[in-house]
Amino acid sequence: MPETQVEIERLLKETLPAELRRRLEIAGEEAARLGSDCYVVGGFVRDLLRGVPNLDLDLLVERSASDLAAAVARRLGGTARHQRRFATASLRLPDGSVIDFATCRSETYPSPGALPVVHPGTLIEDLRRRDFTVNAMAIAITPNRWGELVDPFGGRRDLERREMAVLHSGSFLDDPTRILRRIRFEIRFGWKSKAQTRCLAGGAVAAGALDTISPERLRREFMAILYHRSRAGAGVRRLRELGVLEWFAPGIVPPEQLLRALPVSIRWWQKLGQEDALEVDHLTLAVVLSDLSPAQAAAICVCRLRFSPGESEAMDDLVRLAREGLYLTATAWPSEITRALTPLRPEGWVLLHALLRRAGSRRADCLRLSRFVRDWRHRRLLISGDDLKALGHPAGKALGRALRATLTAHLDGMAATRKDQIEFAVHWLNEHREEH
Repeated sequence: MPETQVEIERLLKETLPAELRRRLEIAGEEAARLGSDCYVVGGFVRDLLRGVPNLDLDLLVERSASDLAAAVARRLGGTARHQRRFATASLRLPDGSVIDFATCRSETYPSPGALPVVHPGTLIEDLRRRDFTVNAMAIAITPNRWGELVDPFGGRRDLERREMAVLHSGSFLDDPTRILRRIRFEIRFGWKSKAQTRCLAGGAVAAGALDTISPERLRREFMAILYHRSRAGAGVRRLRELGVLEWFAPGIVPPEQLLRALPVSIRWWQKLGQEDALEVDHLTLAVVLSDLSPAQAAAICVCRLRFSPGESEAMDDLVRLAREGLYLTATAWPSEITRALTPLRPEGWVLLHALLRRAGSRRADCLRLSRFVRDWRHRRLLISGDDLKALGHPAGKALGRALRATLTAHLDGMAATRKDQIEFAVHWLNEHREEH
């Protein structure tokens, strides 16, 4: 048995959870019964060779993917769905996980950026249609070939060198989303692209290849670059170097200091242990767009990235905050800070932290922002309108105003106990009796 095959058998045994390995074995057994070879391909192979488990199973079979999916479903349970047009199938297992199957195929692109037209093909033809050499490897999983690596384009060599390379010179023109995917892989794994691949990507951008991508596909790939928590700034710089940002908006120059401050502020949010979901991609995009006019920023969100009305409105607020900041005096009370910051989304609080750091603000300002996030925004009174009505005060708008005034006092260090809050609210009602 070749040395590489022995190594991969070891990786399959030591890296994968037992249940995942069992699913591969069953798929290989069923493919053999159908008289076909079967392979696991793509990111699974790439990550396995890196010693990293990847739970996404993409299986390639030389005969019918639908027949194999149905056979595996009989062994593992679940529901198989078939896409005859693309010669693919997917099996959703009882635990919710999915195995994707595809028949070996070749493809042609009727026009740049269009979805491919699929034709029956060989294993090598199927691997040749993929984006990069590191993703164009396959591992055989049929029993008689278990663990055999198929690497016709030198993907493992490039993986060891931490390099990205396309498989042919027209790759970026066939599918321009690969221009953005290349950047995403570079910042995700810390890789670099070969000189020829960088040249081809730049040439494709200059030739207008990005104009052929649908807004939905463009958004998926572009926002994935911006989502990287620690290296989103590096992704933005590469987008600028490649000319992608210039394609979005001529002359755009994102604020470098603010981009550098973002990872620190995101870690600040994580250290606070907040449960609010943080949309890092929207946060990074707001910083990128803050160099533009409101109309330009809105046009990119709506036309280029196809944001929904609600998403566009939220992005407008974030871009305005990134551009103008939010001024709070050093003597502002906790209640004033809470009123100013409560309307913002969590991304706004993180952005404000980055703005404070960029401006070299006093440490006390960041500490007060932390107090708001951890404590002040969660404060609630120990009393309600029912307590005041029980004391003979009539229902009405005055009770709401009294409670809001009491919460202000509570935030500012007064009216800490239930008794104090009732006394404060009653005093406020008596003081404002003529206004009722």
